[in-house]
Amino acid sequence: MPRRLTDDDLEHRITRLLSNAARPLGAGMLQLLLSSQGIQVSMPTVGRRLLGLEHRGIVAKAGVNGRILTDHGLEYLEKAERQQQVRLSSEALAELLRRGSKDEIVEVLVARRAVERQAAELAARNASSEEIERLRSILAQQDTLVQSGELAIDEDIEFHVTIAAASHNSVLHALVSLLRNHYPWNELLPYIRSQVGGRLVVDHAAILGAIERRGSAAAAQAIDRHIQGLIRDVEAFWAVRFGH
Repeated sequence: MPRRLTDDDLEHRITRLLSNAARPLGAGMLQLLLSSQGIQVSMPTVGRRLLGLEHRGIVAKAGVNGRILTDHGLEYLEKAERQQQVRLSSEALAELLRRGSKDEIVEVLVARRAVERQAAELAARNASSEEIERLRSILAQQDTLVQSGELAIDEDIEFHVTIAAASHNSVLHALVSLLRNHYPWNELLPYIRSQVGGRLVVDHAAILGAIERRGSAAAAQAIDRHIQGLIRDVEAFWAVRFGH
């Protein structure tokens, strides 16, 4: 069934179509493309939205052929995509909580603790300067996002997987990648920790510091403390949220 969008959603759709187009698009072509996606909207409505976007510098006329996305428009689209991802992530988190199992999450964390201790120990010995610099970059990006109120889920996962890659043990890397990328509960952990006052970035900084100092035992201990802290946070969150 065709569905209607809010003005903001419609503008997001229009800018995405312009971004993907190989040539300028006018209101008529945009209306057809939106219709093919199940979006019910008239050509005059698309035209009005284009004028509004043009006045804000997001799109610009390209002769008589239509409009193109400006540099400012690309920034607008990137922001809109991030906001949409946050909305989708929030909906997914809510659904996971509705059908969730604390014991299931803890079981995964126990498995992660065993595997990631060894990965961190080896990473402290084997990580290249490029891999350490990559970890610094991920941590800096995570800190920026967390300071702005985001969960930084992708950065959390990437940090742990990059440590496993830096261990230079392909089996450990595969195991950590499987646990972090193929299990939906991992998306809940940054959210849960943010609700109970846990500090992922601080934990990650301690892990990275040990790896930078080439302290294999210290790196293993830092990641062990980190995951034990996650387990405690899960327990605390469930006790407050669900009373058990």
